[in-house]
Amino acid sequence: MTTVSVIMPTYQAADHVRRSVRSILTQTLVDLELIVGDDGSTDDTRSLLDSFDDARIVRSHSEDNMGSLRTRNRLLGLARGEFIAFQDADDESAAHRLEALVAAFRANPELGVIGSNCDYVDTAGRYLSRSDKPLTHDSIVAVARSRNPFVFPTLMVRRSVVERVGTFREYFWDLGNYDLDWTLRLIELTRSANLPDSLVRFQLKWGSNSLTIRNPRKLVADRFALFLADERRERGTDSLDEGRWARVEEFFRPLEAEVTREPSRVFRGLAGEFARRGAFDIATRATLAAIRAEPLRVSNYGAGAYVLKHLLLKKLGRAR
Repeated sequence: MTTVSVIMPTYQAADHVRRSVRSILTQTLVDLELIVGDDGSTDDTRSLLDSFDDARIVRSHSEDNMGSLRTRNRLLGLARGEFIAFQDADDESAAHRLEALVAAFRANPELGVIGSNCDYVDTAGRYLSRSDKPLTHDSIVAVARSRNPFVFPTLMVRRSVVERVGTFREYFWDLGNYDLDWTLRLIELTRSANLPDSLVRFQLKWGSNSLTIRNPRKLVADRFALFLADERRERGTDSLDEGRWARVEEFFRPLEAEVTREPSRVFRGLAGEFARRGAFDIATRATLAAIRAEPLRVSNYGAGAYVLKHLLLKKLGRAR
């Protein structure tokens, strides 16, 4: 059995995919397979993927754009490794990433999922900041009650645990945050950890995420995943598993009204989040999105002041 299967879906990633693939093929752990799947890109992504001559690459391309959830699920079905790791096509792994994670699994057989910290970088590869994720299982579970305790592209999971939790749930196909739902279900089945080291360069960008979408349900998909986790803690199952669609609608209805009533709130929150990560260009765009949504709401300008404060503090820190 192959030691590690690395899952890498790609879409319109021609500017970055070559570096991302190389960062896996040059790992210090060589017993791996890289399972790549282009999701109907119209740029040169597919030709760049096909230009690599390495027997460890498994290709599974799609002519149509199926979305990252369905592509990940398809690639997961091809994985043969004892451990399964993830990487996005615009991220890069440290050369010892897979070796370090496998060593952690070997030393801690009770663990079923391990991640790490990451370095956040911009689209030009410039360092922005480092994540600060909880390290122990108990702290991961505590943080998971309010936000994602992992950086998803840093994760490695035992194959046996993946087989128990199943694939990413189809309901999240049009919502996003399917990775949060999946990881919350993982830590209910097995013990987990994050390594303190930064093992991935994680690119932050303004793209097809909650910064630019208008479907109110997408803007609260993270809260839906957390709600489902609360249900499972209370009852051992959740509304999706039970098909309780009226309960799902009951959850979304007030949140949709909240987003409609104050559409700038989500953008203000994202502005603060990206400012703390040092991604000031994205934070500024989020602030402007909040102002465009509600130009008369004073708190939107307060968000801009918050972003500016963090930018000045960072510049002052560099000056010292």
